[in-house]
Amino acid sequence: MRRILTVIALVVALAAPVAWYGWRQYSPVAVETAQPRRGTAIDAVYATGVVEPVDSSRVGPVAAGRVERLLADVGDRVQRGQVLATLDDQQVQHKLEEARARLALAEREEARQRALIGRGAASEQALQRTESEAVQARAAMEAVRAQVADMRIVAPLDGVVISRDVDVGQSLAANSKAFVVAAPGRLRIAADVDERDIPRIRPGAAVAARAEGFPGRVFSSTVSRIYDSADSGTRTFRIEALLGADAPLRPGMTVDVNIVLSERAEALLVPATSIVRGPPRGGRPGAAAVWVVRDGRLRRIPVEAGATGPQWVEILGGLDQGDQVVAMPPQSLAEGRRARAAR
Repeated sequence: MRRILTVIALVVALAAPVAWYGWRQYSPVAVETAQPRRGTAIDAVYATGVVEPVDSSRVGPVAAGRVERLLADVGDRVQRGQVLATLDDQQVQHKLEEARARLALAEREEARQRALIGRGAASEQALQRTESEAVQARAAMEAVRAQVADMRIVAPLDGVVISRDVDVGQSLAANSKAFVVAAPGRLRIAADVDERDIPRIRPGAAVAARAEGFPGRVFSSTVSRIYDSADSGTRTFRIEALLGADAPLRPGMTVDVNIVLSERAEALLVPATSIVRGPPRGGRPGAAAVWVVRDGRLRRIPVEAGATGPQWVEILGGLDQGDQVVAMPPQSLAEGRRARAAR
């Protein structure tokens, strides 16, 4: 009797998962569906960019030296020729004093020789020699004066200081960047585009930019310039787009940029959440597919995806407008399983 009970218990234990599997396999799964719709598909390339002035200049010291004083900072309005910073010029000031002393001595000797010539007590050759020495002394002093001037960093144009890369006491190399001065007015967007996307972009392509500081607002422009060479580190190409005079953006702001490649009216669109992808290939997204409900059962349909946006994806092939697409397919879906629309 005990053996019979054991067998019955074993049969019941084995039957339970079989019954659960059969119920799971043949009972309809509830899925949220959406019907593809017709609308405008915009094929665009996304990039990140920064707002910068069209007319700007990087300025630094002509000669190497240590920063002694800072006379301008970011945000200051400056005029062309205005001193932005000075370098330690103690050594060149000593050289200037020596050059002045040599010039004074040469000029006194030149004057003395002229006086002697007037009295007939000196030769023309002696006068010419002293005149030549005076000319050389003047040239030497002017050269040292130029060195003194090189100890100042001056604004190259009228504008606003938008960048300062130096501090007091810092040693600078000759021709290194210390400040960036931008002329007020014209602005542009400079964006970095992936090397895989740059062949599709042409001058004049429409640009739509958004900045966090201006939520809900779109700034429109067109591509005005495409650089021929890529950045060796990031393998991206720089593109530029001029902004209108009324744009409230400021230099240095970051923007999200969409470069429009094409627009297609009456395109077949499905929710972006309905697209499932295979494994990535060569850095690109994997093959696209959607789950549909046909004749009450689930089917995984390969599709050709076109323009992709945050809410809708264009379908170029593989899907009919009358199909019922699973809007947010879970990973547990199985081919051929019965399904019903969730309420």
